[in-house]
Amino acid sequence: MLGTFERKDQTGGTTLIAAQDMFFVADPSAHAATMADDLARSVAKIEGMTLDRGPFETSIAGRQMSRVDFNGVGLYRTMVATEIRCHVVSFHLTTRDPQAREALAETLDAISFGGRSPQLVPPCVKGYAVTENLLKRVDPSGIGARYITVPVRMIISSSGAVKHVHVIRASAEQRRNIEQALGQWMFKPYRIAGRAVEIETGLLLEFK
Repeated sequence: MLGTFERKDQTGGTTLIAAQDMFFVADPSAHAATMADDLARSVAKIEGMTLDRGPFETSIAGRQMSRVDFNGVGLYRTMVATEIRCHVVSFHLTTRDPQAREALAETLDAISFGGRSPQLVPPCVKGYAVTENLLKRVDPSGIGARYITVPVRMIISSSGAVKHVHVIRASAEQRRNIEQALGQWMFKPYRIAGRAVEIETGLLLEFK
């Protein structure tokens, strides 16, 4: 969860913003449309819940998003989701009135996503950090606790060198040793239309 916001005007309602890292989900086909489809199917199965509309594609703040509207137990809800930097980012709107729900949804058009131009962001390639693509490997030393799994995101340059390592969850010692080790890894360059390009990928390091 990234944050929860509550409107203070008479329309009321709350907006919860969340993000799911696409590198570490079990479903390899997970994306924004999948999340909307799964939510719509789940709502249809719950007694007392009603699917009002969706899932459908819409444009919000200049981005394509998948949207689902539903209601139940006196609350009207909307979920919209989009893909940003290898994540599915979702906005969950909740109000006590359908008109207020639509007013709350309209506020999303004021969001500025900012960031670099899409042409300057490396494409996301799930599952690239595997043995068959690895040319040089250095194992982390002194990793501390055993029997743990550490999620790591990395940017691999067009030459195959590891350009950046982001350890998502680990102790300070584990983080330092993982960054030092993975910074020495070398991969086969990833190619698009025959041209080597920089990519972003994820890796689950398992210490047994």
